[in-house]
Amino acid sequence: EMEEYKVLALFKQIASPTQWNAHLFLKPKMKQWSTKNKNYLAATKRVEYDLPPKFISNIDFTY
Repeated sequence: EMEEYKVLALFKQIASPTQWNAHLFLKPKMKQWSTKNKNYLAATKRVEYDLPPKFISNIDFTY
């Protein structure tokens, strides 16, 4: 993390205003994409292992 912080500080110093605005514009979009991608990968693994989604509790479907 410290290395990432140092790189960000360096980027702040050398980036043009246009580059910095692009960074600020893309940052939340990349974070949202990362979260969606992580959730998608978790869901595909659960399907692969034939596990129900976490929000579905174990329900007895026998009648």
